[in-house]
Amino acid sequence: MVKLYEAKVMNARLWPKKYSFTHSVFCCAIDLGGWDKIGEKTWLMSTSRRSLYQFRDQDFLPKGEIFNPETPAQSFGMNNERLVDRVKAFCATQGEVLPTDAQITLVAMPRAFGKSYNPVIFILVSWNGELQCGIAEVNNTFGERKAWFMGRDCKQVNTKGESILKLRTPKKFYVSPFSGLDTEFEFTL
Repeated sequence: MVKLYEAKVMNARLWPKKYSFTHSVFCCAIDLGGWDKIGEKTWLMSTSRRSLYQFRDQDFLPKGEIFNPETPAQSFGMNNERLVDRVKAFCATQGEVLPTDAQITLVAMPRAFGKSYNPVIFILVSWNGELQCGIAEVNNTFGERKAWFMGRDCKQVNTKGESILKLRTPKKFYVSPFSGLDTEFEFTL
């Protein structure tokens, strides 16, 4: 099942010239257990055929050749493995072996007319109805990617009593010519 979310993307900088923008975007939350069923009932979206919007398995957590890990050595399984298998392999290298009944949800924008734009994607892993761990994958304009794992040490409870994952980490990654490497990312899932 695919869920559609409206969102706003905001960026602001103070130097060299003050500038900010906000854009409306949409993203999809996809249960990876139903990945192969996307597009069965519509021609607008698919994973396996040409369509207006498309998700390609290889667009997310590819084999580690372009990753710069901030965490222990990253393994994404074999090149031909499905995304759900690469997520499980990645989590296992971080010390989180997922149970067979784990629900894995990808939050990302689909390709539109064959073009992909995902500055950041999130993968949420839940079991027993509770968020347990997650992954944030950041992409820059140079085609580089970096993934951050959010495990038990990132788990918190928000004011509504819901489980969230929160990570503040040094960026050490070029995402903008106006932003130095000495800044931080803060992820809250």
